[in-house]
Amino acid sequence: MIRDVIGLQRTDDASSWFSVLQAAVADPDLYPNISIIAKVILCFDASNAEVERGCSLYNRLKTKIRHRLSVNELDRRIRLCINAASWKSFQYDAAFQRWKKNSLRGRYNIGTSCK
Repeated sequence: MIRDVIGLQRTDDASSWFSVLQAAVADPDLYPNISIIAKVILCFDASNAEVERGCSLYNRLKTKIRHRLSVNELDRRIRLCINAASWKSFQYDAAFQRWKKNSLRGRYNIGTSCK
């Protein structure tokens, strides 16, 4: 039906589907529901590079030595690795001061004299 509207030949390659989706977006009044779906589909990234990076990170974190990591702990570590700031821009002094300030019972008062 939609092939007749935009004049496509009967093929199954990806370029013909791409042109079908583009035509549905270009004329949303003709097929409004297909137009909405086409807008969503055309926003997808066709690369699997992000997935490959995630699998590589998983393999680096869960080794034979650390095979007992729980799902929650592994999830936390993966999120930390993905979202962590670069070591070049990390503010070590500010992190140390925050750690020192929030230490339990003030037992890590480094740099102060003992009485």
